[in-house]
Amino acid sequence: MKMTKSDSEDIHIEIANRQSELDFDEDLLCGVLKNVLIGEGLARAELSVAVVSDSEMKDVNRRFTGRDEPTDVVAFVYEKSEFGRCLVGEVVVNASQAMRESSGLRHDAGAELLLYSVHGVLHLSGWEDDTDCRRAAMNRSAVDMLARDGVEIDSGTLLDSDRL
Repeated sequence: MKMTKSDSEDIHIEIANRQSELDFDEDLLCGVLKNVLIGEGLARAELSVAVVSDSEMKDVNRRFTGRDEPTDVVAFVYEKSEFGRCLVGEVVVNASQAMRESSGLRHDAGAELLLYSVHGVLHLSGWEDDTDCRRAAMNRSAVDMLARDGVEIDSGTLLDSDRL
């Protein structure tokens, strides 16, 4: 488990790696998500990120959405202040799916996992992807945020699809 704290912001991120399929950079994941939270205007946040495999994601998805299948990311807001400047939440991301999805793309499974994680944090921040237009805007924002941290995403298949 990895934990990071920013001195200038009261942002705490804890990562629980509960899978063994994908080796990923926990420090990069923490840094990217901290930058997303700051970019979304959050002054304080406590974020838990669980990196899981298909079987655990299927259980989570069934329990909380009623869908009996694995998915890429599920996000839970536990507490959010009235003005949205403070957040307590959790993001569960599927490493197995990241490995499958990235196989035909120009980025690796680690970058795909980062994309899922950013997508989840954007949901916690209030973004919705319930229409094609909103999904495209959310995906474009996630790709741009990752690019600012030096992570390039093969966005050709992402921006005009419902992949996330």
